Formats: sequence, C-alpha cells, structure tokens
Amino acid sequence: MMKTFSLPKNLWSLAAMLLLICCYACDKKWLDEKANKEMVIPASLKDFQSMMDVKDVNWNHPSLGEAAADDYYTTEIRWNNNFTSLEKNAYSWTRTYPITTTVLGNWDFAYSLVLLTNIVLEGLQNLQPASAEEKEQWKHIQAQALYHRARSFYLLSELYAPPYNAATAAKDLSIPLRVHTDVTVPSKRSTVKETYEMIVHDLMIAAEGLPDKAMNDSRPNRPAAYALLARLYLGTQQFDSSLKYADKCLQIKNDLLDFNTLNVNAASIGSNKEIIFHDFFNLNMTIRYVNEAFYNTYEDNDLRKKCYFRVNTDRTITFKGNY
Repeated sequence: MMKTFSLPKNLWSLAAMLLLICCYACDKKWLDEKANKEMVIPASLKDFQSMMDVKDVNWNHPSLGEAAADDYYTTEIRWNNNFTSLEKNAYSWTRTYPITTTVLGNWDFAYSLVLLTNIVLEGLQNLQPASAEEKEQWKHIQAQALYHRARSFYLLSELYAPPYNAATAAKDLSIPLRVHTDVTVPSKRSTVKETYEMIVHDLMIAAEGLPDKAMNDSRPNRPAAYALLARLYLGTQQFDSSLKYADKCLQIKNDLLDFNTLNVNAASIGSNKEIIFHDFFNLNMTIRYVNEAFYNTYEDNDLRKKCYFRVNTDRTITFKGNY
C-alpha cells in the first residue's frame, strides 16, 4: 500500500507566513507593472479626448428599429441565406428574442459606449485644470461624454422601453441607467420617467459645454444637443418644449443642401453642410429592397429620387445612401 504523508500544521502556518512576507517584500513598482506594455491608462485631457474620438463612438447607433421597419421588403432567397435570426425576428415582430452572438449595434454596443463615457466622466473628476484653456477643454470633453451617454440611453429606450406615457411613466419599466464604472453594482431597470429625466439632465449640461461648431461632424456640438432635446420632447408630447429646442438648434445650424449641385452617380458623397452630427449603424441594405409604391411617391423631377435610390437591372429598388 502506498503511504501518504501530510505536513504538520505548524509547517503549513510557516509556509503561509513566508508567502505573506514575500508578497509584502515585493517591489510595489513590480506589482504595478502592466501586463501589456502598449496599454495606456488615461490620465490627461488629451487621453480622454482621444477616447471620445475613437470610431466606435459613432458606430453605436442601434439598428434593430430599422431592421423591424416596414419600409423595405426582401426575397425568400435573401431571407433564408442572408438574414440572421435576430433580423428575422425583428422584421416579423416575433416576441421570442433568440440567443445569438450576432451583434447589430444594439444592447451590447450601446452599453459599451455608456461605459466608455462613464470612464471619461469619472476620470475627469480626478483632473484639476491648470489654466483657463484647460478648464474650457475639460468642460468640452465632459459635454461630449454626457451627450454620447444621453444619446445611448435615448436610443436604447426607443428599443427596449415602452413609449412615454405621462400617466404611467413613473411606473413603466425602462432600461438600466449605468452612470458609474463599478461593475460590481447590480444593474436594475429604471422607470420611463427616470430614463427621460436622466437624458434631459445629461443633455442640458452637454449643451452648455459644447461648441456651436465642432472640429468635425463626428464630434457632437450644441445644435446636436438641442436637436436631440427637441426630438425627445416631441416623443413625450411636450410640443412647446420641442419647438423651443428645435428653434434653438436652427438658430445656430440651418444650412440647406442644394440637390442641383450633387453628382447623383457618385459612389459616395461624404459630408454635407446640412449634417449636424454624423453617426451611422451597420445594416446591410443591399439585401433589402425599397417598396415600389413608396418609391413612386417621389415625383420624377424630384432629385431625391435619383440621389437616394438605385433601380437595379432586375427592376428591384435599393437605397443608395444619404448625402
């Protein structure tokens, strides 16, 4: 028979004590060493602005609402071969939400952006601007983060919460409002009223810190904050407030695009002077066809008909793109 041996209890205690001594004796710099040498811990205004400028910030517009819309149709072959289970259920308004690894830029992407904004907002609290210029930059970055968080909450609530009803908003369940980076804090659903109050809170502060015109269209500006407030108040049927912020937006940004100046055959137009804030979602429009009845609501001399749509060789109509 094989014999087994065990260490005396006092030796186990000694081993544990030696381990603790070794841990305390370790150089703190060695313990703080980053696992990845390329990893950067944000600690400056430049770092936090860089976080607000990553492309994912503008790629997070949820697309599930468009996937569920009735302004397009598809073929049986496309349906079977190209549509994911999530897209099929959205288009057919099936109540079952499939377990899938496919991401359409909805829940996961939107809350990833919320986390990013919370990291920036908490990081800014640990920075003391050294000059008036830095103070203005600090306020500007904070405003960007608040705008993106408000926009994410708004778009999420459009998909995962009931429409605003003043009579029931205080008890209707809405989305979780994550306003911190601590992942150990449990998520709980807010009410629709709380969701809209949070969005308005963030947008009001954002509007104070954003410039009238940003460096580029991918950064939010004051008109973008006003436009989102106008849209939110329209959804809550507070029409006076909606008109107020729509007017504030247009007082700053009211450019109109002359379609006569466009090349309707261009593959990509890029930016244009009507754009207030540029973001987009990922949805394959080549497998979705525009309803001919809708297409024909445009007069033949309406330049939008040629700019927005493409008639294919098989007579199907696809959406070509915005300008």
